Amino acid sequence: MSKRKKNRKDMALDFDFTPEQRTHFTNMAHQTDLKRAWQANQFQQSSSMSVLKQYSRLKPQYSKRVKRTLWLLIFVAVVMVSMYFIG
Repeated sequence: MSKRKKNRKDMALDFDFTPEQRTHFTNMAHQTDLKRAWQANQFQQSSSMSVLKQYSRLKPQYSKRVKRTLWLLIFVAVVMVSMYFIG
């Protein structure tokens, strides 16, 4: 079997890890799992208000300049469309 056709499990077996390295990787994976579980638990415990706060923090905050430019573009588009139908 050529090297390209090997699946990922076989590829992983090609690397020779020392027992210390294996322990290190296992511990790192376990820490990540614990962290994810803790985050999920924290999220479930949070009240609806803090969920809303977290959501508003995730929403993109546009600057006044960007908002003004967007409104201007919308206004220009509306004027052009109305002029097209009038004229």
